[in-house]
Amino acid sequence: MKTIDVVKELSSDEFYNSYFDQKPVIVKGGIKDTRFYKNWSMDYLKQKVGSKRVTLNYTSSRLYNNAISEIKTIEGTFSEMVDRLLHNKEENGNYYLAQSSIGHNFPELMVDLETPQHIKESDLLLATNMWLGGVGCDSGLHYDFSHNFFLQVRGKKELVLFSPEDSQYLYPSDKEGFQHMSEIALHSVDKDQFPLYDKAQPIEFLVEAGDMVYIPSYWWHNLLTVELSLSVNYWWVTFDIPSSPRAKMISMPLVSQLVQGFLHKGFKIDHVTEDGELLLIKAVKEGFANIAKAMLMAGANVNSKSLKLIPGASALYAAVHFNQPEMAALLLKLGAHDTPFNGKTALNLAEEKGAEKLVSLLQRKATI
Repeated sequence: MKTIDVVKELSSDEFYNSYFDQKPVIVKGGIKDTRFYKNWSMDYLKQKVGSKRVTLNYTSSRLYNNAISEIKTIEGTFSEMVDRLLHNKEENGNYYLAQSSIGHNFPELMVDLETPQHIKESDLLLATNMWLGGVGCDSGLHYDFSHNFFLQVRGKKELVLFSPEDSQYLYPSDKEGFQHMSEIALHSVDKDQFPLYDKAQPIEFLVEAGDMVYIPSYWWHNLLTVELSLSVNYWWVTFDIPSSPRAKMISMPLVSQLVQGFLHKGFKIDHVTEDGELLLIKAVKEGFANIAKAMLMAGANVNSKSLKLIPGASALYAAVHFNQPEMAALLLKLGAHDTPFNGKTALNLAEEKGAEKLVSLLQRKATI
C-alpha cells in the first residue's frame, strides 16, 4: 500500500521542491499554534456567529456524493444546526455544513484565520471554507481542480487519497457538473459494478485535530468523519500549467474566470512562468486548448514565440512539433502565421513528420 509523508515542520523550500503539484503531505500538528485552532470550540462559534442563517445538507445514506446520492437541505441558525449535529443519531442519517465560505458567511471569524504560509501573494486564493459534519459523514470520492490545504480544527477524519494516475480505475461520473466525482461509494465498493477499482492504489490515514494536509490538484480524495468534525480548507491556484491531463476538463467559463483573476492581480496576459516559458506555449505543448483559448480570448499573442522549450519557435510551430492538431487548428483560426523557424515552416515540419492531419490543416490555411 502507498504511504504519505508525515512531517512536523515544512519550510517553503521543502514544500515547493518536494510536494507542490507532485504529491500530498501531512504536517502533524501544523495548525496548533494558530488562533482559530486555539479558539474555535463549538461554544465560541455559537457566541460569534450563532444567529447567522446557514444551510445544512442531509442524506440518509451518509454519503455526500452529488453524482450518486440524494441530498436534501434544511435551514436554520448556526446554533440550531450545531445542536442538531451534536444530538443526531448516526442511524438516522447525518448532517453536513459543507463548503461554507467563511469570508462570505462568517466574516466575523476571518480575524482568527491565518492563511498557510505556502500560499504565495501571487497565487489566486479561490475560497476559504468551513466544513462541519457529524459522525459517519462521507464526503464522497472526488478531486478538486485547485490545490487544497485541508486543516483539521476539531475531531477526526479518515482520509483516502488516490493519484490522478488512478483516474482510469475510479469511474468518474459523466453527470453534468459532477465529472470530478466518482460513481464509487468508497466504503462499500461494488466490485462487480466497478471491477477496475482493485487496480487503484489508495493512501489511507487518520487526520486528527491540529493536522494540516496538502492535497495537490486532481488528486482524488475521500473524507469520512470519525467524530464530530470541524475543518477549514483553502483552495488556490498558480498562474501555471497543471501537471494533470485532467486539466482539459476545466470548463471554459471557469478557465476564463481564473485568467481574469490573475490579470486583476497585475499579471500580464503573455505570462512567463517560473521555469522561464510562456504560459501559452506550455498550454500548446500539453494540448490544453481550454487554457490556450481563454488566454487568447483575453489578448495573448497568437504568434507568441517559445522562450525555453523551442527557443524562437512560434506557437504554431510548437503545436506541430508536439503533435497537437487541436491546438494548431485553434491557433490558425485565431490568425496565427506560419513563421519559419531555422528555415523551416510548420507545414514543412508536419510533412517531415508524416502528420497528415496537421498537413491538411496547414495546407488549407495556406490556400485561404
